[in-house]
Parts: sequence; C-alpha cells; structure tokens
Amino acid sequence: MKSRWLAVLLIIATTRLQAGLLGETVNLSAHYPNASSVWEAGPNVVVSAGVEYTGGSFPAYSSSWQIDITDTQIRITDIGGIGFPYGTSTFNGWVLKTLTGPGFLSAAPAADSQFNPIAISIVNGNELFLNYTGLAGPQFGTSIVDISLVPVPEPACLAFIGLTLCGLAIKRRVTA
Repeated sequence: MKSRWLAVLLIIATTRLQAGLLGETVNLSAHYPNASSVWEAGPNVVVSAGVEYTGGSFPAYSSSWQIDITDTQIRITDIGGIGFPYGTSTFNGWVLKTLTGPGFLSAAPAADSQFNPIAISIVNGNELFLNYTGLAGPQFGTSIVDISLVPVPEPACLAFIGLTLCGLAIKRRVTA
C-alpha cells in the first residue's frame, strides 16, 4: 500500500503543467452591435512571437488596431492614432477563439493597460469576449488583458504516468 501512495505522490510531484498559446491556432473577430453579430472576421492564425493581426487586418471595423497575442496576454494597440469610440450597443469589441490547444481559465485587465474592456467573459472555455461598449470617447494607447489557460500535462508527463501505472500493474500481478 505504501508503494502505491509513494508512486502517486511521485507522479504528482513530477507532473509539470504547461498552458500557452504559442504555436496554437486562434481566430479573432470584431463583433458589433451584439456579441452574436460578427462585424468582421479575421483569419485563423498561429500564435507566434510576432504580431498576429497587424494594423489594417480589420478595415471595416477599424484599421487603426493591431492585436498581438502572447502566451499570457492579448495586447490591442491603436497604431493609427485615431482611437476608436466604443459607443452604445450591447457589444462592441473582440472575440478570441482558441481552435487548438488549451481553453481559457481566466482573463482580467493588466495593471499597465491604458484602457480596459467594460466586460470580459469566457464562453465554452475556448471563446474570450472583450466588450468595450460604453467607454467614453475615443480610446488611444493599448488595452492589455492578462489571460490564463487551462493547464495541460506535457506529453512526457503523460508517458511517465503511463509507465508508472504499468509498473504498478506488473508489481501487483507478480505479488498476487
């Protein structure tokens, strides 16, 4: 019995969790006048060290915005200097959807963000809604949203767990 608990503790102690968007495929779309109305859909992109959606990626919505997605943040920057008046509607903002990889666990405005969404919500675990409707006047600068993702065991950890379970099964069979 001691060996089983020791093995379980060893598995838990050595399981390293990863959760990041680098290398994963995502889709960003602008929604207005409500959350279910796609005003302009962006292409599916693979998250990399570079900017995923450069200025002009959403010309019908506003060509002034550049969106960079990292492992831990979404950075929406006004590069055109024209700002964007997030007026009155039910929803006016962005929806980021993970197409591969982990889902969203939580999201919140970053401390160094220059303006923030009025509401942030996660739907179905893989869709992050950033609603800016109701912000006063045009917004300039960068809106930064910190994200955390659902932890996913690394493949090496899963292999280690499988080997440990096989070893325990063999030990049990030999001692039985």
